[in-house]
Amino acid sequence: MFPLRLKFKLNAAHIFPLGYDISGIEMMLSGISGEGTVVLLMPAKLDERAKASLDSLKAFISGMNARGSKLDVRELFFSLVPEKDLPALIAELSRYDERNFYSTGGMRYFSFLIYYAASF
Repeated sequence: MFPLRLKFKLNAAHIFPLGYDISGIEMMLSGISGEGTVVLLMPAKLDERAKASLDSLKAFISGMNARGSKLDVRELFFSLVPEKDLPALIAELSRYDERNFYSTGGMRYFSFLIYYAASF
């Protein structure tokens, strides 16, 4: 008789607030090898500069995936109303087995939203 070994695959999320300067996000993602979902928090209305940052970050993640990573991107848009946004974020994050929170810049509102969601 031999021991039974079960291997579970964790569904990991890496949560970032999206800002104009994505170099901090790229630096953190460079240290992540493997697979998971990159969850980006951003306002519902993006200006042109934010859209360019989002497109650039998606291209960076696509390049990482071409080199062997398996990262998905999930965009979460929020209305900037804390009473609605916090429960929505907590509900979304409950889908993941492992949650990694990063505060790399972006809007202070989203940094605080991440902090409050992490405390639950």
